Amino acid sequence: MATSRSTRIVLYVYGILVIFFLYLPLVSVAFASVSKARYLSFPIKRYSTKWYGEALDSSTVSNLLVTSLSVAVLVTIISVVIAFFGALAFARYQWRYRTTFQKLILLPIFFPQTVLGLALLMWFNSLGIIPSWKTAVVAHLVWIAPIATLI
Repeated sequence: MATSRSTRIVLYVYGILVIFFLYLPLVSVAFASVSKARYLSFPIKRYSTKWYGEALDSSTVSNLLVTSLSVAVLVTIISVVIAFFGALAFARYQWRYRTTFQKLILLPIFFPQTVLGLALLMWFNSLGIIPSWKTAVVAHLVWIAPIATLI
């Protein structure tokens, strides 16, 4: 199906506008974070990165950063291993309940992440499990392992 040149141009411009609309808040926050003024206004008269220095010097922020990176690395390693063996099973073998298992593995993807996270938090609380970095790993695996398996 051939599209006309004007259609391609309109779609290209539309794509650029959508990307601009999505990234505008992020760019605004970046500008606001280096402005010394109480409210963001243009042009920015005084710049400061003082808050970044204070955040990096804070032991709380550095501990949270280490915990976040540790959870990310652990979830990545576990999900890659699970996905590898799951994809290998789907690609090489036929078994009785294969389609049912595939639908079951897809189920977490259809829930919004916020709803899934809240449901997992309520489930952990009902089991008497105190939320920690370990429950964060499990919660992330519930969401990312099916996606990695299917990819």
